[in-house]
Amino acid sequence: MFAHTHAPRIAAAAAATLLLSAAAAQAHSPLDGRISLHNDRHRPVQVTIDGEETVRLDPGQTRVLSHIPNGVRFLEVRGHRGPALSHELHVPVRGTARYEIEALRGAAAVLNDSGVPMRIAVDGRPFGLASPGQRLLADGLRPGAHKVVATPVGRGSLYPIVRSVVVEAGDESRVRLGDWHASVVVRNTTGQPARIYLDGREMDRARPGRTERLDRVEPGRHTVELRGRHGRLEVTGPPGERSVALVERDVLGPRALERVRALLEG
Repeated sequence: MFAHTHAPRIAAAAAATLLLSAAAAQAHSPLDGRISLHNDRHRPVQVTIDGEETVRLDPGQTRVLSHIPNGVRFLEVRGHRGPALSHELHVPVRGTARYEIEALRGAAAVLNDSGVPMRIAVDGRPFGLASPGQRLLADGLRPGAHKVVATPVGRGSLYPIVRSVVVEAGDESRVRLGDWHASVVVRNTTGQPARIYLDGREMDRARPGRTERLDRVEPGRHTVELRGRHGRLEVTGPPGERSVALVERDVLGPRALERVRALLEG
């Protein structure tokens, strides 16, 4: 009686098991492959395969997905910010297809307001020439701190402008170079009117006790002269034995303000 009552149920269960096994065998073909995913970003991402299976990858994490049908698979990557990225990936038969989710890059917009043409480089990588007033975009930069070096074209290459910039992922940071030229301040303590010469060229006149400022002087070594009625004093470096001139610095750096104090003899 018992065997007769439950025999149909046992047969049905066995048939269902066979169907499930067949479905599983059909779902996981021996020709399936694998997909290896690596997240190189600084934030978690979600990857959807063929619009169905979605996996999460933490920063720096690698995951290998098995039982992926061979052929072309469609991947969609969604991150913390920015639009979703789509990618086609070919999965080989019984093989592994690798896909790296690259870190989002940023950019530095460099404004050349130095007054002279500049060659722009970021971390030693050249990005091109920027004319005065031109904005140059240095893109493809990893998030983090970078060093921007602007070198004058054709002159003063020993006196570049150096700036630091922090780049955010998917964003554009702005950098201003600032005026490349220096200034010289000359104080006339001679007690008499004097003319100020820079590299042999008359630049200004200074009354006794007055201080005059010479702007837009190219960085580098220069000669400053005070010429009065009783002679002249030429200043090119630290004071010599017979000179009563005092020079704090005579080599100008970019955007520097150098002060030259000179006393005229006799």
